[in-house]
Amino acid sequence: MTSLLLDLPAELRLQIYDAVLDVQVDCQVIRRTSPPPSRPGRSKHFTHLLQLAAHRAGQFEATPTLSIPWLNFLLVCKTITAELGPHMAASKNMAYELEVDGLDRRYNSSENKSQVTWRKIPCPPSSVCTLRATLVFDLGTSFGGRGGSTPTLSELYQALRCFVRNGPQLGRRSELEKQVHLNTLIVRIRVRESDPDRKKQLQGVKVRAPYDIGVRKQRLRSGVEGYLSAVVQRCSILSGAVDRIVYQWA
Repeated sequence: MTSLLLDLPAELRLQIYDAVLDVQVDCQVIRRTSPPPSRPGRSKHFTHLLQLAAHRAGQFEATPTLSIPWLNFLLVCKTITAELGPHMAASKNMAYELEVDGLDRRYNSSENKSQVTWRKIPCPPSSVCTLRATLVFDLGTSFGGRGGSTPTLSELYQALRCFVRNGPQLGRRSELEKQVHLNTLIVRIRVRESDPDRKKQLQGVKVRAPYDIGVRKQRLRSGVEGYLSAVVQRCSILSGAVDRIVYQWA
């Protein structure tokens, strides 16, 4: 296989490398759900509190299935490594893509409470300049109150903290020698439910007042912007790692 690739014209090989760098991945990040080591005299309630604290602290499992296509190419032979490495640096493809989807059915089980999935990892963490984070919400999502921020925003915050320290392997045991620095964090907001009034009508529920989708979407975006701006300013790790935040509709 290696000889067939190297027998191709250099221009064609570079096109193949570009396609490999742009390949989308589907790598789900797993929360650490295993209980802490048992100790004599430790109650079940105290163990549960430790698990809850670990979840809020952003403890992720190391992801053994993090398959990165360009990394597999680098491991083929020295010739491809010598050719792909400089081409990767010159390609300027330095934007990671992450999705946080609390509405995906995969995350409704008790085994996995996380909602974080990597979509693109086109370069080493030392070269990344931009992170595009897509947040998926229901149109009726509200922010604040007694429950605090929504799980989707909490997951993004924890993922950002771990990403800055550990790179895409959020749960790695040792931190990177140099923390990730982002020129731009692009937050893309995707609304899954477009017309709640129509849904109520199909369920036989009488709608008293029209549901203003535009107003609800603006409230949703304002809630996201307010939360992320506050946590980036308050978190010492993120405040020096993110230069600017851009908000978009997905």
